[in-house]
Amino acid sequence: MVINFRLSYAVIVICIACTLTGCSGQSAVIPLEKDEAYLRSEFCIPEDIVMVSLWRSSDTPGWFGREGLRMVGEFQLSDLQTDRFVQDAGDCEWDYGQLPDNVDLYSSPPSEIPENIVEGFYFCTVTFYGEWVDGEWKSNGVMSDPAILPCSDHEQMSDIYGEQFDHYRVGILDIATGKMIVVFKNYY
Repeated sequence: MVINFRLSYAVIVICIACTLTGCSGQSAVIPLEKDEAYLRSEFCIPEDIVMVSLWRSSDTPGWFGREGLRMVGEFQLSDLQTDRFVQDAGDCEWDYGQLPDNVDLYSSPPSEIPENIVEGFYFCTVTFYGEWVDGEWKSNGVMSDPAILPCSDHEQMSDIYGEQFDHYRVGILDIATGKMIVVFKNYY
């Protein structure tokens, strides 16, 4: 009787966990189109810009989503698209110049981003969870309450977590070539 109770209890726990986390599709591969649309949304990349490649790890969900998800997208802009993108860049958190130096210090830096770009625009944000308490940042572990800061806010970010960010969005647009590379990294 004890074995049956333990087995029944285990089955109930697994069923509840699957219901809450959606693990019924656990082995299903996420379509590339869905990830492409997500990258476009996160980085404000218009639909008419051609995606050249998309690399992702992982392409299947785990027990709690896509743990450690990292996606790297490469897009190619025409001269006209580059001009339009540059005009609208400020509306989408893209800034003129180079990535801040502190990005190289992240726990898993975006090594896919080329460093030899002479003139370009960059997109860079980090996400973390917590709240301000008595003038300092305290992690509260609440995943539904993210704080997003630009990477250029180096001082505030260092006060919060040092340099060990592993949940970020980083992108670069090379104005001369029209090549855009974006890196999407989640830590969980």
